[in-house]
Amino acid sequence: MLKKLGLFSKESVIFPGDESTPCPPINFRMRSALPNNALMHLQPSWSSAKKLAKKDEEEVVVVESLCQRLQTAENALSDKISQQIERENAIADRFDTQNRRFTRRMGEEFTLHEGVEDHLLDTLSILELNGDLARTNISKARAAFKRLFPHFFPKETQPEIFSELVQRFLGKEDPALV
Repeated sequence: MLKKLGLFSKESVIFPGDESTPCPPINFRMRSALPNNALMHLQPSWSSAKKLAKKDEEEVVVVESLCQRLQTAENALSDKISQQIERENAIADRFDTQNRRFTRRMGEEFTLHEGVEDHLLDTLSILELNGDLARTNISKARAAFKRLFPHFFPKETQPEIFSELVQRFLGKEDPALV
């Protein structure tokens, strides 16, 4: 320990032996290289502390960059979610419009008793019910037109396409009067 402090030996520090004799001065004989020794002991600590500080600064920059990227990603996700909600609302409105049109034309209205608490899915379910009703009624109408066609148009061949079959019955003149 004394060597680390730069003292030559134990006798460098002289304490009084008893109180009757005058006290000699406390003599510290320091090496002239004490500051250099201390500097050599502190140099590795100082350089490692500088390296750690530099590494910490780099990590702070990386963390700030990551925080900025995270904030940008959160904002983009929020915008995307907002756009998706707007789109879903627009789709639900279009489904509602189609449902109202089916209700007016078919004369039957559907309501869901156990909805899923999602307006888009509820309106889609009602639209599917209306679509099923329309398909059923169209196939029944097709069968009826096919049965009536030979009676109204005995000399013509029956068209396979439903819209052409209907157009024959909706011609300019009334087929019942011909």
